[in-house]
Amino acid sequence: MISEPPPLVRRWVEGELGTSVVGFAPLPQASTSGPWRLDLAGWRTVVLGVAADDPWERDRLATEVAALEVAAAQNLAAPRALAVDLSGADAGQPALVQTWLRGSSAVPATVEPARARALGHVAAAIHAVALTPTATLPVRRSSLASVPFETLEVPTACADLFDEVRSTVDALPAPTPPSTLVHGDLWQGNTLWHGRAHTGTLDWDHAGVGHPLVDLGSLRWDLAVLAGGGHDDVVAGWSEASSTTLDPEDVARGDLVAVLASVPDLALWLPNFHAQGRPDLTLDLVPARRDAFARHVLDVLR
Repeated sequence: MISEPPPLVRRWVEGELGTSVVGFAPLPQASTSGPWRLDLAGWRTVVLGVAADDPWERDRLATEVAALEVAAAQNLAAPRALAVDLSGADAGQPALVQTWLRGSSAVPATVEPARARALGHVAAAIHAVALTPTATLPVRRSSLASVPFETLEVPTACADLFDEVRSTVDALPAPTPPSTLVHGDLWQGNTLWHGRAHTGTLDWDHAGVGHPLVDLGSLRWDLAVLAGGGHDDVVAGWSEASSTTLDPEDVARGDLVAVLASVPDLALWLPNFHAQGRPDLTLDLVPARRDAFARHVLDVLR
């Protein structure tokens, strides 16, 4: 059950922002650490997230703060940090308050080529930021890089496929990563839209420095699995916005890396997809689309 924001954290927010919290609600995919929408006196709305007393969660919060600082400096469409307590000394636990951005993160049920190309433009804006790795924004070679997907049990039905994907990735040379910002968890559920306009990109807690295919592979996996297509439009949009052409073999390798940077048993992620407005997605459909995507990419590389 999702808890409410801790009272001490709420008092810290009120002290930092100089107003009172009059209401709150959990956001999609919220856990006991939030994020929550906070309604403040005076009709202002902000977003609050906290970190548990766990080194992994604290590191993710520090990464998000560092990424938001870069996003603000580069005028990227992303929230702005309003109050930060990385140590938890004042809030009682590490906490971050961000601006509220209008828009919806609901995932469309059908392929929308124009939106897929727009997602490519969003990614290109992020990757246009040159960056040197730091402790809080390290080198990333895959999305969700700090999650040990390789330790998860692979369902028997796709075990041979995952073995082939791993051996293929290991045999291919990795593209030289340029020193560019990567989001590290770029999928449709982490983007906000108002109508057809992109209003912001959320959840930067896996950001770092790496190759654009870290994010493009993740987006392509997302569109192939959740929408059943549109993944080629993402690369077309990215190339259009960046005036850069990607090597097809590099794109294919990025796709396979994205397959490995996902849970083999998609029953674990199905509730997240439902929370993003896709209750139509089933445990029959989602793995079938994932497997078809992986097999198509393997065929491209043969």
